[in-house]
Amino acid sequence: MNSYKKASFLDDFELPEITHDTIKSELVKLGRVHSVQKRKTIEGLPLTERLEYISNEVYKVLGRYKNFVKIIDNYADLDKYIDLAIDKVYLAFDTETNNSLDPLTCKLMGLCLYIPNTKPVYVPINHCKPGTDELLSNQVSMEEVTKIFKKLKNSNVKMVYHNGKFDIRVCYNTTGVYLPIYWDTMIAAQLLNENELARLKYQYKTHVNPTLNQYNIEKLFTGLPYAWIPVDIFALYAAIDAFDTYNLMLEQKNVFEKEELDKLYNVFMNIEMPIVSITAKMEDTGVCIDLDYLNRLSNKYTVGLENATKQLNEILEPYSKQISYYQSLGKLDKPVNFESSQQLQILMYDILKLEPIEDKGRSTAKAELKAFDIPFTNALLDYRHCSVLMKTFIKPTPERISTRDGKLHTNFNQMGAEENNVRSGRFSSTNPNLQNIPSKSQEVRLMFEASEEIVDCSFNNNCIELSTFDDVETDMGWKNIKELNIGDIILSNNCQLVIENISIVDNIAKIFVK
Repeated sequence: MNSYKKASFLDDFELPEITHDTIKSELVKLGRVHSVQKRKTIEGLPLTERLEYISNEVYKVLGRYKNFVKIIDNYADLDKYIDLAIDKVYLAFDTETNNSLDPLTCKLMGLCLYIPNTKPVYVPINHCKPGTDELLSNQVSMEEVTKIFKKLKNSNVKMVYHNGKFDIRVCYNTTGVYLPIYWDTMIAAQLLNENELARLKYQYKTHVNPTLNQYNIEKLFTGLPYAWIPVDIFALYAAIDAFDTYNLMLEQKNVFEKEELDKLYNVFMNIEMPIVSITAKMEDTGVCIDLDYLNRLSNKYTVGLENATKQLNEILEPYSKQISYYQSLGKLDKPVNFESSQQLQILMYDILKLEPIEDKGRSTAKAELKAFDIPFTNALLDYRHCSVLMKTFIKPTPERISTRDGKLHTNFNQMGAEENNVRSGRFSSTNPNLQNIPSKSQEVRLMFEASEEIVDCSFNNNCIELSTFDDVETDMGWKNIKELNIGDIILSNNCQLVIENISIVDNIAKIFVK
């Protein structure tokens, strides 16, 4: 029976002491509830209204930058700007993509640039008319951007980024040009304080201008291609990042130049910065996977996982009453989750009554399972072996293969993995962790295979310059550069090149042919 009490706002009635819906139903009877039209969510608005709403919201937050940000929408002005950057030495640089974080397949939508003591610049490249894929007219073309990148690459300009590895990969995969990198404020932040968030806005507010409020307006664009956002609006959001990056670099440089940090500064400039370009190329190169072999491996370990699960359940069958009891308490799942250490502790120490190993407590670690050496723990070790390989490598690998080149492209973290906003500082890789391929499971390693790509190379003055890691096709088949001898014949465009001399210095081979 429901309990009742007087409602303070309706003294003539006693209402059930329950939910809002019950109260509302009584109010409806009294005619005290009226139909109120709710405001539509932004996602439900027509495109034109949604874009207008976004524009208004962006102006509320960033309108102060309206006359501060400059838009360059033609090649001539951009070329002059880059000449100025080269003259001024420094250029802060950031890329905007089409809502994609995959440098291999994304589209370069715009550039964010900043030269010291000038206005931040946004360069539109692939903005479209809203609701269409039709490019806007006043933009810089990809061909023109490629020319600009080549000029930057061949200059001595010091380019400053935040998370530069992403930006230089985007530029390479959209134009074929690897840009140089002088300073990465994200890497510097992680090196100076591994316990601090390395995000640009946080770093800028913490170390450059604490009076500015942080803002997060990316959620306004959710569900819309960035290319549809009006250029002048998007420029306010994007171009300031280059300005913030440069000023953060100045602050970091002041810290690095303190006498007690001279060794750390040397590590940053001469080790960490060169590594950025190397890891970018490593990620772009990728690794080939034998998918047929991987499919056979998947079938094998799927069966292995099923057999181990079946064996575990058969071993536990005599303990079904105890298991049901713990399940009734909500301490064991139905069926039991063999991935859960808490549930394994109940199975091993409360149901199977195993005596904990001295000083190890109710451990479910691999070493303790091996030490027990009973059918249950042995089956559990088999289960874990199959489960880890399936979850870490075998099952997710096909999903991670790029549609662009059919390769697996891991992420290399030169300052280490981040956990609870703390960087370990130890070089690592993720998605997948290629540094943790099981050494004792050779069959898993066999899913990786060498690339069979063939790259044409040209030569001048009868000299071919190649890495000693390369292979070339000869009349005796493919040979590594180090295996070549004077007199060997290299096949090239239906002609034969006879080796007259070979010079190898620092893994670079100069092959002279006739």
